[in-house]
Order: sequence, then structure tokens, then C-alpha cells
Amino acid sequence: MVCTRISQIDQITLRQQVTPARVLGRVTGTMHVLVEGVGPVGAIAGALIADAFGIRMALWVSVFGSLAGLASLVLSPLRTLRAAASL
Repeated sequence: MVCTRISQIDQITLRQQVTPARVLGRVTGTMHVLVEGVGPVGAIAGALIADAFGIRMALWVSVFGSLAGLASLVLSPLRTLRAAASL
């Protein structure tokens, strides 16, 4: 729980530093929709996968999806970012 909050603070801070002030509200609103609005879609997709292929398959799809997200972060330039000015 603590790590999640720290991660959110880092994300918001970086977003505010690299986004022009005139579009910051739009970017923030878009991020809220993407982060919070995808949950119900994922729940429905997980339920459909579990219904069609079983709960184990749904869990494996979830595991591989999470690992793909982690891999995209590890391979991104954000991993070596030390200051927002270097973007």
C-alpha cells in the first residue's frame, strides 16, 4: 500500500513537470479515465476468459499481462531518468 502511494506521487510529479500547463487538466483527466476506467473492462474480460477457458487460464493471462506491463517499464527510458529536464 505504501509503495503504491509513493509510485502514484512519482507518476503525478513527473506528469506535472513534463506537461505544459495549458493542457495539464486534460492530461490529468485522461489519466484518471485510463487508470480507473479500465478496471471494469478488465473485470469483464477476466470473467469472460474464466468462463470460456477456466479460472486458471484467466489467472495466467493476468500474470502475463502484469509481467508485460513491468517489462515495458523496465525497458523504457524512465528507468534511467534522473531529472525531468533530461526528457
